[in-house]
Amino acid sequence: MKGQTGMAPQGFGNYSSSHSHMYWEGFPRKALAAAFDAYGLGADPGDPRLFLDDSRFMGRRRGILLTSSDVCGRDGDSDARRIPLSRVETVEACGKTLVINGRPFVKMRLADALAVATAAKFISAFAFFGKTKPGRPSRVGYVADEEDELLNGLDFILAGVRKVSVRPSIDPERLGHAIASYARGVAGGEVLLLADNAVRGMAREGLMATRHWVFASGKGGPPVTEILGREGISVEASGSRVIMAGAVISDLNRLDRDGVMAVARALGYLSECASGKKPW
Repeated sequence: MKGQTGMAPQGFGNYSSSHSHMYWEGFPRKALAAAFDAYGLGADPGDPRLFLDDSRFMGRRRGILLTSSDVCGRDGDSDARRIPLSRVETVEACGKTLVINGRPFVKMRLADALAVATAAKFISAFAFFGKTKPGRPSRVGYVADEEDELLNGLDFILAGVRKVSVRPSIDPERLGHAIASYARGVAGGEVLLLADNAVRGMAREGLMATRHWVFASGKGGPPVTEILGREGISVEASGSRVIMAGAVISDLNRLDRDGVMAVARALGYLSECASGKKPW
């Protein structure tokens, strides 16, 4: 099969939870073939782009498929459905439901809301760039402006994550509290993402990132500052903690596990950008 190369940002691999599996690279051939048989409705199986399996024990009878030309899906309450990408105008997630052109397309049972939101963002970007470029690009997310490219990648990675905002959707009041609390001297216009870990949601505790720096509130100590883009730097999540270069920089204990992992991926993505590597 073609389509074995992932289209997600660097550092954002296949998604898996205890109830669902989503792939955009390294597709499992047998599982993918079974899904196309169950709800592909004649779509070309030779160029898969995304596969969200919503079947218990990976039975491949429910889920979402994206190819280079169609979106296909099936849930437990409807027949298989297929819509050409040429007819897709809007894609969004409403909880566990994938909504296309303002109408429910399929509702996932086992996949969590974050997986559905991520799939929606991926499909939306793929459909949009297929219509606005002369010939579909090989990787979703290509835009001309460098800053838009950065923000597009962050939006993709953080789709559906609660308590985390990406510019221009960062609340100015919360951003002001965060800067005053642990990032004094930083210009608000430079902040790309804000993770709010405060009890009352006013962002006095948490983490923020610019193109080249990460700022985080310290736990019982001074604020933490880390530079992005250093050679060999690693970013990972361990429970509620975000770890950079082997050191804990933030404990986001008011975000869920998937949210903390997404923040770590977002910082890894920014670090790749800051090091001069292409993010897409």
